[in-house]
Amino acid sequence: MPTGLTNAMTIDVEDYFQVSAFAPYIARTEWDSRECRVERNILTILELLARHHTHATFFTLGWIAERYPQLVRQIVDNGHELASHGYGHQRASDQSPQEFLSDIDSAKKLLEDLSGQRILGYRAPSFSIGKGNLWAYDRAMSELTVAMNIVPALPADKRQERCFGDSAQAYAASPGSFPG
Repeated sequence: MPTGLTNAMTIDVEDYFQVSAFAPYIARTEWDSRECRVERNILTILELLARHHTHATFFTLGWIAERYPQLVRQIVDNGHELASHGYGHQRASDQSPQEFLSDIDSAKKLLEDLSGQRILGYRAPSFSIGKGNLWAYDRAMSELTVAMNIVPALPADKRQERCFGDSAQAYAASPGSFPG
């Protein structure tokens, strides 16, 4: 029974060894030698979403798209929104403004070339945009229409945007105020 409630489903398309928690243990230079699980996992997710007639926004790394272009096409062919998660899962807080712009620009162009669609959304790896680098938000917005998931970057007394691809909602930043 419909509740009238709209939910947003988002998925990060990255492999286990690319998450920031493993950065001290798995060098980027080792990524190509690692067993990739992302293709199998995303195909399982696509099947599950299809079975339940659900669509999602897939925040996809350029590194993954470059190696699995057919996966990008399957995401789009199944009616899901494709969005950017940057090229190499580098935290925005660890990049200079020029490095950040290059990262999001290269990922955006790659995803657009593979999908044939305009890429509108971006999610910063590891919620890495905050008070110390709000310039990254401005840079991303200059390249994309909808940018960011900057939770929990700003103080609790400020409003934050939590954007999901082509739909955006603002929530008061307080414990429990962000869904999911």
